[in-house]
Amino acid sequence: MPGVELVALCEQDESRLRDVAQDLAVASTFVSAEALAREADLDVVSIVTHEDDRLAVTLPFLERSVHALVEKPFAVTVEEATKLRDAAVAHGVYVMPGHVLRFDAPLVTLKAEIERGSLGEIRSVYARRLIPRGRHDKYSRTHPALAAAIHDYDLARWLFAAEPLAVTSHALHPASGSVPDILWSTFEFPDERLAVVENAWVIPDEAGVWLEAEVEVIGSEGVARVRVPGDLSLWLSSGHALPDTTLVPFSLGTAMGALRDELSYFATCVARGIEPDRVTADDGIEAVRLALAAADSGARKTTVSLVRDLDRGTGL
Repeated sequence: MPGVELVALCEQDESRLRDVAQDLAVASTFVSAEALAREADLDVVSIVTHEDDRLAVTLPFLERSVHALVEKPFAVTVEEATKLRDAAVAHGVYVMPGHVLRFDAPLVTLKAEIERGSLGEIRSVYARRLIPRGRHDKYSRTHPALAAAIHDYDLARWLFAAEPLAVTSHALHPASGSVPDILWSTFEFPDERLAVVENAWVIPDEAGVWLEAEVEVIGSEGVARVRVPGDLSLWLSSGHALPDTTLVPFSLGTAMGALRDELSYFATCVARGIEPDRVTADDGIEAVRLALAAADSGARKTTVSLVRDLDRGTGL
């Protein structure tokens, strides 16, 4: 990315740290976030640690006036997410949740069409996210509402430009394990509008599919649909493959896609001294709130109200 220099890496796995540092030709390496925050001369840090580490890892950087891009979920509780927002304000820096789908070109185009009025009044949003089974064991450290479905909860808020009133979830569990591998959540929005989010970690690992995702928006004047991966399919002697062409593609020696655009956007905001508004800290807090409510609804098998006093602006 023009104007951006990678100056340091931090990773607890020292062997992996050496490999990545060598591959990227980065001389300054750290095995603890505290040491990185204390010793490195940084303008921006990208936090991609385990989900429950968000607050403890990010705060030292904010306290040293380092701008932070924090991977979703912003935190694992609303209270911790709020502390991150407040710490950034107190120290005069930006903290942006990494909701990468707000930088995906087809979805950004869809948002623009909605704002243009091409689809009329938006009546419903449906989002489906199917993930390989093997990744369930790795990410079951966090409830799937926070680990994956939160992408689509945030999208629903963004596309509707409104806050939901209630959520009803149905959670199905695998034969062994306390964390659900299938989660359906229905959000009721004002004016009789609905968002339905399907999240399932069920694709056989042998299928050669890294993700199957879809967003469908129904409006009074039209329907829109976005699918991930895109239209590129490969039928090879090694099997069927659907390469990523939208989120994190790296082809012909060039990084492309939504993740690069997200990083570039945040770096540009920092360089220009413009507070990010594509995704705000409040958006990150609200996404966590919705994810926790969806998880609670599935666990208690009941509808959870989301009605409350909204006393803050958001980046909807």
